Amino acid sequence: MAEAPTITQLGAGTLNRDWRLEVDAALNAGGTGSATATSGSASLAQATHGLVAGQEVTVTGTPPAGFTAGTRYYVLPTGLAAGTFQLSATPGGSAIVPTASGSLTYTRGSLWLVVKGRTEFKPGIDSTLQDDSDMDSDGWKSQTRTAAAWMMEFKVVRKAVAGLAGAAGSYDPGQEVLRLAGDQVGPLNSVNCRWFKLGAVRTEAYQGSAAVSWSPDGGGMDGLDTASVTLNGQGRRVAIAHPYTLP
Repeated sequence: MAEAPTITQLGAGTLNRDWRLEVDAALNAGGTGSATATSGSASLAQATHGLVAGQEVTVTGTPPAGFTAGTRYYVLPTGLAAGTFQLSATPGGSAIVPTASGSLTYTRGSLWLVVKGRTEFKPGIDSTLQDDSDMDSDGWKSQTRTAAAWMMEFKVVRKAVAGLAGAAGSYDPGQEVLRLAGDQVGPLNSVNCRWFKLGAVRTEAYQGSAAVSWSPDGGGMDGLDTASVTLNGQGRRVAIAHPYTLP
């Protein structure tokens, strides 16, 4: 008598809201810098370093004790001034205090901002297929993908943070990176972005460069201010290690 097949129960469905989209706001990514480290002090000195809170930097050369060459660190908001900054091993973590003085050289990295206020999200791949049928397949046709393009479409609600005491309010910084790029042509119309699934399963994560199309939806006097956004991939989307691990 044949054995009954093993049935594996599927778990709960993942949600479309699990997708997270981030854009790179670092205009100086890829540049290099050199700061002076002082033993026992978390403050690194460099005139007009141009770094911003949350930005990634990768240490190079032979760094002072406390830092490791080839390791990525993050600029902290605390201790950040025109001529000083502090680094941590994780975003928002504790400041690293070197145990030796010396020069700390680094390469400026990305500053990833979450695009908030999304109400829809649709990533996809558009394939170009060519017919490669032949006479040896008993009448069955065949197609081969010869090119591919990635894109994503989504909508955002233009929620604002009100200014205090008559000051101007502000939109979500991630949305603003896309809106400003959408007004440009050529290289300034491009953004670097990464998108990935949060939740219990964290296997899908991608990164790429895209051209931005930003279009306000308009509507009636009682409607919300929303915009439709399309990101059209420029070249390959790259599968990356998931940026966030489970706690």
